[in-house]
This record gives sequence, C-alpha cells and structure tokens, in this order.
Amino acid sequence: MNQLRTGVGVDAHKFASSGPCRLAGLEWPDANRLEGHSDGDAAVHALCDAVLAAAGLGDVGQVFGIDKPEWKGASGLKMIEHLRSLISEKSIEINNVSIQIVGNAPKISKRRDEAQQVLS
Repeated sequence: MNQLRTGVGVDAHKFASSGPCRLAGLEWPDANRLEGHSDGDAAVHALCDAVLAAAGLGDVGQVFGIDKPEWKGASGLKMIEHLRSLISEKSIEINNVSIQIVGNAPKISKRRDEAQQVLS
C-alpha cells in the first residue's frame, strides 16, 4: 500500500465497580477497571480501530468483538500483537498514530512515556 491513508478510532467504556484498570497497555492499580469484552483498554481499542480503518481491515468490533469468544478477557497488548500481524500480512507501514485519552482517572501524565513505549 503506497498511498497515505488515515483512520480515526474512538472507544469509550464505563468504569466497573472494582478490579485493576488497564489503559494504554499499562495496569493502573489505583483506578477501577474499565468494563469491556476484553480487558477494557479503551486507548488500545481506539488505536486498533484507527489502524484497522486506515488499512481497510474493518473496525475493532469486527476483529475483536463480543461475537469472538477468543478475545474475551484478552489483554490490549495481545490485541496490538494481533493487529501487528494483520498489518504485516498486508505489507502496510504505519507512519503515525495519535491517541487522545479523556477522563479524570487515571492520571496519564506521569506514565505517558511508558505508555507511548508500550503502544509503539
């Protein structure tokens, strides 16, 4: 694929009453987890959604949705690993992905560099 393509991904989950939060590929033990079919990592889901859209490979629901039992409880990192293999099979090169996380918790700024490393 030699053309520049752009994808936009959005994801939102409500907080569960308990359990560790996974966001941006990291565990946040002081924040309640986000509900979801997988580990609820809304940042990873938005990243996957954007890349899948740009690559013309569907969306996060089609690839990792609730109708796919193999993704129940799966970590966001496993989803990124699968996304990498899908992209590699299509010989697609990713130039840039930007994620915006909106919420009061957890506080991302102290672990921003760590999150960027994990998601790269």
